[in-house]
Amino acid sequence: MNNKVKTDLTLIVRYTISLITSILIFVNTFSQTNCPNSNFGSGNFNNWEGYFGTFSQPALIPGLDETRHVINIDQGVYDPYTNNGLLTIPPGEHFSAKLGNNNVNSEAEQLRYTLTVTPESNLFIYKYAVVLQDPGHIYYQQPSFTIEVKNENGVLFDSICGYYYVYAQQGMPGWNSTGSVVWKDWTTVGINLDPYLGEEVTIVFTTRDCDQGGHFGYAYISATCATLQMSISYCPENNFATMTAPAGFNYLWETGDENQSLIIDDPNPGDVISCLLTAFNGCEVTISALVSPTIVNADFEYILGCVNKPVEFHSISSTNQNVLDNFIWNFGDGSQAVSDSSNIEFIYDQSDTYDVQLIAYSSDGCSDTITKSISLFPQPHSDFTYPTHCYVDSLQFFDNSSISQGEILNWNWTIEDGTNLVYDNLNPVHHFNAPGSYNVMLVTSSADNCHDTIIKKVEIFPNPDIELTRNNEIIPNDTNILCPYDTSSVIKVNDCGVEYIWTKKTKPDWLLYDQSVLVSNPGMGGFFETYYLLVINEFGCNSKDTTFIIWDFGSCSENSPENDHVIFPNPSSGLLNIEIKDLPVSFTIEIYDSQGTIAYKQDFKNLTTKMLYIDCSNLAKGNYFINISGDNYSSISQIVFY
Repeated sequence: MNNKVKTDLTLIVRYTISLITSILIFVNTFSQTNCPNSNFGSGNFNNWEGYFGTFSQPALIPGLDETRHVINIDQGVYDPYTNNGLLTIPPGEHFSAKLGNNNVNSEAEQLRYTLTVTPESNLFIYKYAVVLQDPGHIYYQQPSFTIEVKNENGVLFDSICGYYYVYAQQGMPGWNSTGSVVWKDWTTVGINLDPYLGEEVTIVFTTRDCDQGGHFGYAYISATCATLQMSISYCPENNFATMTAPAGFNYLWETGDENQSLIIDDPNPGDVISCLLTAFNGCEVTISALVSPTIVNADFEYILGCVNKPVEFHSISSTNQNVLDNFIWNFGDGSQAVSDSSNIEFIYDQSDTYDVQLIAYSSDGCSDTITKSISLFPQPHSDFTYPTHCYVDSLQFFDNSSISQGEILNWNWTIEDGTNLVYDNLNPVHHFNAPGSYNVMLVTSSADNCHDTIIKKVEIFPNPDIELTRNNEIIPNDTNILCPYDTSSVIKVNDCGVEYIWTKKTKPDWLLYDQSVLVSNPGMGGFFETYYLLVINEFGCNSKDTTFIIWDFGSCSENSPENDHVIFPNPSSGLLNIEIKDLPVSFTIEIYDSQGTIAYKQDFKNLTTKMLYIDCSNLAKGNYFINISGDNYSSISQIVFY
């Protein structure tokens, strides 16, 4: 490859880089416009005023007509009256407005955009494309398109630099013809508003059909605001700089170049470069700029965070000119670098020290890099247990949380049981009013203010509700008093579980797995037994109950015939008088102590007196039962010896 080819290739590459950079700079400049929705980027006519009327009165009716003021949103669509030669949206943009239509009848339409001119909006750039039918009328009756820059009183600022008028005619330079239609492809025009700084101006776009009522005229529009100044693309490591003038003019650089951008080899910082801008209507303005490199200072702030929680990073990078428009973040954990905005969040899954790198880029491709080391705090791992799922009066929760480093300082419990009680201790005790399903939340906090939350659904199952019956009658209390002569009684528990286990006090090894138990006195006389019951339900929850069985002769007296005998005195010192009213032929008197042991027994036969005298003074003091029994006769009474 010869040197000339090498040189040409280098120039092409450099020019391409410069062109791309210029586009980026101006796109970024547009994004800072103080002319909201001037390019219809909101997909509507916000900030615009619409009018429609007739050829002689285009602004007769204020407002928007849906057939004469239309937002174009579909890219790649061509205008049918230009033999599909004209796109309805300018290349590279997403919206445009169509002003007017292909209807006739001498219709006319307007769109107006008003702004206050500032140093940031002293350049109004609009793009337009025009479609006019040429019927060959007198020029002032032809379909036409007009652009006017007016002050707040509606007066034209400058009849030369603030005015553009074109009517349908054949052979206009830069125009195309399709049959009777003449059309102009998308054209970018800049209006220098610098003379009107601080003033309110209105740009008025007007389309008209022909005055005779038989031919149409319409236009497509898009606009934006910018700064009437030169942009500079010059990175310190490069040996060339690119100066770019704003769009919408013809250009003449002091070097004689006529492109929008000028490439300067081996630039000297501090040199002043000038360019003459000529608008489409011949108005001229000269702008100048100082050649200076773009210096980017990358920097960022961050809010120290916890593992598994977002860490916030905020770029505080700066540049002396142009704008910063790209940021590449590398978070130092082996993950892929991220190209994103100046503010970003990132989640680390391990506590460690990481080298975080930020590369900040300006709109002209200059960059700077900074790396900072950050340390992540460990996050607690919240967890807890509780001893049972069965209903108890007070249930204690036990913290089982952990942390890899440091210590946990706070435990915040929230128990959702209708009152949303909150505890702030390690192992709280809580009373649930009833079985049910409850959300229990534990939030733990470390010394570094890192948090973790766990929510468990705690199921509190009911315990068996025991109800005992004896011989199918509900037992009113825990004690059952039976007559020693009652050989058996059935005690039964209701259907409240799936497993029933009986034991008794006098025989610890005795077990019975049944809903009912048959109880009987192991011997004649008084006796005491305790039965224990354990019931387990389908949830594994259990309840216990105890019933006491007492065999006591006192419970038998209610079976004795009334007034069959009289015993006195009672209590007695040992001498008893017994009067038997209906004297049987033969009978037996037995005296039992409280353990059912016979302490006295005597048979009687063919007595002639109803009064008996019995000496029991040899018996120990205490409670006794006396049984008088004979043919078809039995009577038990309680006596006390003192």
